[in-house]
Amino acid sequence: MRGLFLAFFLLLPSLSAADLTGTWIGLIASQNNRPSQDVAFQLAQQGTALSGKQYGDDLSSTFDGGVVEDGKVRFDVVIREQQGNQVNEVLYEYEGQIV
Repeated sequence: MRGLFLAFFLLLPSLSAADLTGTWIGLIASQNNRPSQDVAFQLAQQGTALSGKQYGDDLSSTFDGGVVEDGKVRFDVVIREQQGNQVNEVLYEYEGQIV
């Protein structure tokens, strides 16, 4: 598995007791001079637990086990990509600060 890290910041007023449930869109910065990727998330928050689905240009994947706590958010998404007869898993690790 290869990993990719993306830090993102949620810039919304008064999020101290906010619920991140909803649709969020953004870009994933690429490596090796490749173009950035569009990404969207459908998030569901219950208390400090976060789950949802990541939508990319060609693939999508569900996730759970995310955490929203102390003004920070963190979740991981595993995407399975097929290249010929080989299936690769790519781990996307997302974390950020709610400001």
